[in-house]
Amino acid sequence: MKPTKFFSTIISAVISVSFITAPVCSADEIYYCREREIEYYESENSLSVNNDGVSLRRNIYNIWGTLDYNNFIEDIEFDNIIIDHIIVDFTVSGIGDTCELIKDDGSTEPYYAWLCGSVGTNSLWNLEDAGSGAAKITGDGHYSVEWDISEPSESVECLILQTNINYFAYLPEDTPDENKTPLSSSAMITVNSIKTLSDGEILAGDSNLDGNLSISDSVRILQYVANSNKYHLSPAAKKAADVCGDNDGVTANDAAAIQRYDAGVTLSLPEQ
Repeated sequence: MKPTKFFSTIISAVISVSFITAPVCSADEIYYCREREIEYYESENSLSVNNDGVSLRRNIYNIWGTLDYNNFIEDIEFDNIIIDHIIVDFTVSGIGDTCELIKDDGSTEPYYAWLCGSVGTNSLWNLEDAGSGAAKITGDGHYSVEWDISEPSESVECLILQTNINYFAYLPEDTPDENKTPLSSSAMITVNSIKTLSDGEILAGDSNLDGNLSISDSVRILQYVANSNKYHLSPAAKKAADVCGDNDGVTANDAAAIQRYDAGVTLSLPEQ
């Protein structure tokens, strides 16, 4: 089969592929980074609003306190080292199939969620800066947001799961003004998990950062090549994926190199 035809066949199938088993490198041979989950404790007062007094958010760690409560939110341990990225999986409930914010002037904008805050020397606040790490909210359901950080950090000053969901729109109509708080609204954000990377050397070719090298890493690269907006790769994942060529970025050639390694044609990665 010609290479171009082979790659087009793989790309057309990647959407339906979830996992393919294959021989992997032993952890005794290579020390690698892999994703790990940060332990999270949800406190009641962590559900709040942005400084506009309207937009719903979940404070994950905020030593500066919140708008509604004069206290700190410390729902992750302080001694976590944040490496490469932060991924927060969460659930939105209580908004039904609503997917857009209706502004005072009658115009609308889609609902979004994104991570913001201050992590060491890394700072991110606006939806525009979140880029492809943001999630478009299409109603009740499960979502994931990601913040690619440029410098690893042992300190977290502020980490917030921010949305532009107007919690007032989900209050019972007869709610007295003094009872209008995020917790009296049906709109809810629940954090399910928070992940980052463990410290260590990245395993060459491990594009999905699961600690193993297999055909699934090749598929992950082809997904990224086909649609990088939908199939995002973090900085560490891109570094791991670039195993062919002279630091030319992530291409289908890297996926082919992993396939050759899996088949025993290539004995090591990156290819020399």
